[in-house]
Amino acid sequence: MSKRALLKILAFLVGLYFVLEYILPEKIGGSFDHYEVRSPAALVTPDGIEVFYVGAYRPELSAIGRAVPSYAMTGSWVTMPPHPLLQRSLFVPHDKWGMQELAAIARADTRTLVYIGRNPRREPVLCFAVSTNNGALFDTRGVVVCSRTPGQPVRSTAREPNGDMPGTLQHFAAHHDGTVWHLFMLVAARGLWHASGTDLAALTLSPEPVLPLHQLPLGITAFDAARTSHGWELDFIVDTMRVTHVISEHFAPSTNLVAFAACPAGTINAYRIVPGTNLVVASLTAPAPLPRTPEQSDRATALWLAPRNAFADGAVIKRPGTAATPTYLSRATTWAGQFMMIVGSFAVFMAVINLVLFHGKRVMQRQPGLHNSVVFFVFLVLMGVCTYYGNKPASQHSPVTIGGTAVISPAQRATLIARATELLSTVSNAADRRLAVQINLISAPASTAAAPAAAAVTVSHIGSLPPAARHALHDGLWSLLVEELALTPDRVSIRIALDLLPAGYDFLFKAILVPIGISVFSLITFYMVSAAYRAFKIRTAEAALLMLAACIVMLGQLPLGAWLTQPLPPYLAWLQLPWLAQKLLTVINSAAYRGVLIGIMIGGFSAGLRIWLGMDDSVYSGMEKK
Repeated sequence: MSKRALLKILAFLVGLYFVLEYILPEKIGGSFDHYEVRSPAALVTPDGIEVFYVGAYRPELSAIGRAVPSYAMTGSWVTMPPHPLLQRSLFVPHDKWGMQELAAIARADTRTLVYIGRNPRREPVLCFAVSTNNGALFDTRGVVVCSRTPGQPVRSTAREPNGDMPGTLQHFAAHHDGTVWHLFMLVAARGLWHASGTDLAALTLSPEPVLPLHQLPLGITAFDAARTSHGWELDFIVDTMRVTHVISEHFAPSTNLVAFAACPAGTINAYRIVPGTNLVVASLTAPAPLPRTPEQSDRATALWLAPRNAFADGAVIKRPGTAATPTYLSRATTWAGQFMMIVGSFAVFMAVINLVLFHGKRVMQRQPGLHNSVVFFVFLVLMGVCTYYGNKPASQHSPVTIGGTAVISPAQRATLIARATELLSTVSNAADRRLAVQINLISAPASTAAAPAAAAVTVSHIGSLPPAARHALHDGLWSLLVEELALTPDRVSIRIALDLLPAGYDFLFKAILVPIGISVFSLITFYMVSAAYRAFKIRTAEAALLMLAACIVMLGQLPLGAWLTQPLPPYLAWLQLPWLAQKLLTVINSAAYRGVLIGIMIGGFSAGLRIWLGMDDSVYSGMEKK
């Protein structure tokens, strides 16, 4: 068999693989909740208890399902219906990255689900969905909006979807008394807040937290609230222990601590009280057994139904559903991607070797341009060291030095560590699922006035802290030290130091490489101007139209354009240059670009099809024919 025939067969097999990989699904079969089940919320209906929960098909693809008792087998639960009741939508950005926590409320013939969604920036957003057919389909979705000023509702924006939320939401509890909604929201480093109102899209936030930060337990993993004749009972879950705070209707606290036995099936990461009963439903997590496939979760999850005061006597009511069968094509895609990364790395390595040989020869022979070669070697070494040692996920950390004259007791030390960990999980790179925060605090008593007490906190995390996050960290630590630990403000100093290597990487990349790239690309502007001068010679109607469109776009991008058309009356707002430039770019230009792109894709498809089927011999030119 000739080389040409072998290459044709290879090209056909590779093309067939990519076609099948594109057509066939990533996994075959399986239920929508086969990866994980979490965040349950229960309702009592005339037919019994039904549990809504968040099921995951893969780590960042989740949906809401419902489990009900099975009539065919006592003690077992089934997913009814077998498909999700509510799932992510391309047109609803606030839960683009799935659901995190869930609460269910029944009112007459409606069901309302309040849940925490993850927006495109993967930040938590409190959302709700409403069903008018007993929970079979949720057709109304929205965002919970809170206002700090009574009677003056605020709007939901992309930057602040929940309105005047005082901080990053961690856990919440929802209750409806027939007329008014009551939401308790646990905000990171801000305490427990209360919001109320008749409409979830226009709630009024309490002016101060119901429970300040120092009254909350440490290490909260789940939270819920129930209304009783004594007031509000707030259940805080710390791993497997329950801590209950009882507060009056006017939010006057009278603490009552209650603890239940450890759960034998795993730790608790979600907890809801079943309305009108003494039961609770929780989400349990335990390490997944080995071995497991790459498509399986690294933790075993289950839903647990138990008496509120005897949690250990409960039972598992729901585990992940039927697992899907992965296709070897999907795994081969991962292998192919890894192979391409290896080949690309070799290409970069060879390019570096060629550059080193070229510039090394210039340095050794003292050729003209010697200084450029020396600069190349200096920056090559600096960038390599800073990239390898300063950009590694495990090596990035921000030293925070706290100094004051007060002695930090062991209890204050533990409180500071816990609160700072919660704070840093919100201000650091929380969008990265690999985020890890570790604090090492060393405190020393004040021996003399010249040697005051000091505490050194080292925060290890993944991702560098941007300026906004550094300011938030500074303000949060100041609040913890002054307000919670009651240290004297004039004796407290906080310094967030930069690591040398991460700072060097940021400086070399963001302060040198990026501006140089922008400067080089800006040189193209002069060639564009000269080309435009030749193209804008108005000889035809098309050239005149091109000239007019170019002038509108260029003036619309400059402050001069807005200044020229600003005096126009409102009914002529469509003649303002910024508006016209935006329409030209986003409507007319985009339509033309997509038309050209469709033509290019059709041409590429036809060329690829000819090569795949062996109909184009030009790619095999120079090979013998047999």
